[in-house]
Amino acid sequence: GVPIHFDATIGKIIEGRTAPVSLALDVAPGATRLTVSGAVVGIEAAPKFKGKVSVKGDKLSGLVQGVTAGTGLPGLMSNSFEVSADVVAGAEGVEVEDLKVGLGNVMATGSAAVELGKSITARLDLAADSVDADKLLALPPIDALPTELEKKKAASPAAKKIAATAPAAVPAKEASPNDAFSLPDNINASVRLTAKSVSVKGGLVRDVRMDAELASGEITVS
Repeated sequence: GVPIHFDATIGKIIEGRTAPVSLALDVAPGATRLTVSGAVVGIEAAPKFKGKVSVKGDKLSGLVQGVTAGTGLPGLMSNSFEVSADVVAGAEGVEVEDLKVGLGNVMATGSAAVELGKSITARLDLAADSVDADKLLALPPIDALPTELEKKKAASPAAKKIAATAPAAVPAKEASPNDAFSLPDNINASVRLTAKSVSVKGGLVRDVRMDAELASGEITVS
């Protein structure tokens, strides 16, 4: 299990329409803290949450591996991380403004939105001043942590005996074309990432932009 601690408060409903809410959630892996503060408005008609949401942690890899052990990760995920935004969320979708995303010394700002319906439409725009790609990519890969089942097997004398006498592993079956993964065609999404400068391979590239779109089950990157 993942050790967590939380405090939640729902205030008195004001004029039958608005209820203040707050939440603080601490997760041990990655020393992660989630805070939510705001209000649920329009309770009688179309309830929506309006408020501030933030997440901070000492190590992104600690959070990810604390939840999904057994997965190796790129070294850049050993950095501290933070995400904060003003959020409006309801049954029709989510609007995110004043979005700030940080990983180590890299900070980006922007906005995002998700529209819910028969199809889902999502958008994310992030802009950074400078990105030191050389520094991020130079960090050594992070080894996978053993799962709880692997820990129990390793500690079992019977398991050790079986492992010592087990035959060599059979090579994995090669994937066939029929096993191809297909993307959903009812989700449309766009991502735009920009940076004023990116340090890479000892050089400096200015005004970097990457656009990615998902539409009709196909991804386009430019």
